[in-house]
Amino acid sequence: MDQFNQAIKDFGVKGLLTGATMAVGSMTLFGDSGNINVLGATLPAYVPIGSVGVLSSIIGDAVTEYVLPHIPQDEKLKNLESAALNFAASGGAFPLILKVTTGINNDAMPKAFVFGGSSKLLSDAVYNQYINREGGGFIL
Repeated sequence: MDQFNQAIKDFGVKGLLTGATMAVGSMTLFGDSGNINVLGATLPAYVPIGSVGVLSSIIGDAVTEYVLPHIPQDEKLKNLESAALNFAASGGAFPLILKVTTGINNDAMPKAFVFGGSSKLLSDAVYNQYINREGGGFIL
C-alpha cells in the first residue's frame, strides 16, 4: 500500500477510535441523558462529542504528519515531540469545533482541550499497541 493510502487508513481508524473513546468518555463523565443543540438539532451529547472527536483526531494526525518533519529534532525526543504536537493539535481542535457547532461555554474550553488531547493520546496508544501491525499490533 502506498504511503498516502496508508496515511488515510491510519487517520480514519485512529479517528474512529478517538471518536468512540470520546463518546464513551462523555457518557461516563456526564451521563447519557444530556442533550446538545448542534446547529439547531438536539442530539444526545455523545453523538456530537464522538463526531467532533473523529474530526479533531484527523486534524491532529495531519498536523503531526506534515508539520513534525519540518521541526528540527533529536531522535531521542521524536516520540515525545510527536505526542505533544498531537495532543496540542487534537486538544485544540476539539473545543474549537465544539464551540462553533454547539456554542459550548468558554469556561468549558480548558476541560474540553484536556479531554480532547487525552482521548487522542489514549486512542493512539491503543492503535499502536493492538491494531497497527507495524507498531506491534495484530489487527491491521
